[in-house]
Amino acid sequence: MIDLHSHFLPGIDDGAKDRKDSLRMLAEAFRQGVMLCAGTPHAIVHTNEEINVFLYKRQQSIDVLLNGPMPETIPNLIYGAEIFLDNDISQYPDIKKLCIGNSNLLLVELSTQKYNPEYAEWLYSLSLVGIVPIIAHIERYPYFEEFSAELGDINIVFQMNCKTVLDRGWRKYLLEQRMSGADCLVSSDMHDMRLRKCCMKKAFDKVNKRNTHIAEELFGGAAKGLLQSN
Repeated sequence: MIDLHSHFLPGIDDGAKDRKDSLRMLAEAFRQGVMLCAGTPHAIVHTNEEINVFLYKRQQSIDVLLNGPMPETIPNLIYGAEIFLDNDISQYPDIKKLCIGNSNLLLVELSTQKYNPEYAEWLYSLSLVGIVPIIAHIERYPYFEEFSAELGDINIVFQMNCKTVLDRGWRKYLLEQRMSGADCLVSSDMHDMRLRKCCMKKAFDKVNKRNTHIAEELFGGAAKGLLQSN
């Protein structure tokens, strides 16, 4: 499996508090079958300078994680960001530096309370500079149907959290989105080892009971293809 949304980097946001937490989270993800995991700390960007400040802080966190023996039983690691979309971030020259790994995939989250009519325009602007947005945890947006109807032909990916997939209704909704032709994937959005831990294996098993091909796609195949093609 491939996990493109997680918060295992220590001390940078509301995810792992320290290196010990990070390694425990990664070991559990690996135990569940995650072979590649992207660290995507929260970011808010209003200037190009803020991008570089974030990158500096992220590198500090990466250095803390890698400063010591690394167990073999953790996934391969890549890094990105989870950007709160509240302005046209395509305008910043260094925005691509926040994409996941060496790809053009950029994880963005929206407001969970209020729909912004400029979302579609901002996402389209990202596509014009060669970025493919991944909309984080689509289940959190009460206006998602209205929002998705405005996206048109924008190259975009919908991401749902594995914990949400455990719910039968949401699982059905995700499968319907995929069947309709939307690019979808499941990620952990793990923050800790308690209330917001990785449950990728449990969620995979739920989907696998209904459709093995789609399960393999949602939990790894789609992400692999996106990383290779973008």
